[in-house]
Amino acid sequence: DYKKYGNKIKVSPAIRSPKDQQQLWQIFRNGQVDVLCSEHTPHEWETKNQPDMWKAQSGTPGVQETLPAVITGWMKQFGKNKIEEGLMKIAFCSSENPAKIFSFKGKGGIKVGNDADLIILDPNSIWEVKKSDLFSKCGWSAYEGMKLNGRPSMTFLRGELVYNNGKIIGDAMGRWINH
Repeated sequence: DYKKYGNKIKVSPAIRSPKDQQQLWQIFRNGQVDVLCSEHTPHEWETKNQPDMWKAQSGTPGVQETLPAVITGWMKQFGKNKIEEGLMKIAFCSSENPAKIFSFKGKGGIKVGNDADLIILDPNSIWEVKKSDLFSKCGWSAYEGMKLNGRPSMTFLRGELVYNNGKIIGDAMGRWINH
């Protein structure tokens, strides 16, 4: 993969062999992964695109592409007919369990009293990652040109629609979570 993508995929830990990747998928499926998240290190392209790979910054942006990339990987590994199982595991490891581990009250699940933080998507929808669609200030993605499943169509933050079909709506609404 490094020959194809170069420094775009220089990350720590490094992307491993196909056999290692398959084992990671099995570990995830078997419930041995506690948290699933993006590394999201949005280096400017000039610091990443170095002729000498040892001088290139390690890490890649990815908070926007992580969910579709994981959905795509799951479907390739286990098949489209297992997507419901995959979505449940993804939700557990990216929302419910991190909220529990870090004691984020009102987060991590759909229930009365919790914040209504939701992503709406169709796991069978396919989209090509394009530079023009990226929200990260660094302006590039290791996923550029790839076709991924499950691009979010809507995102709700505390019940408010904040993203709708490729457009961010309104002002930033983030807040500090004490735990």
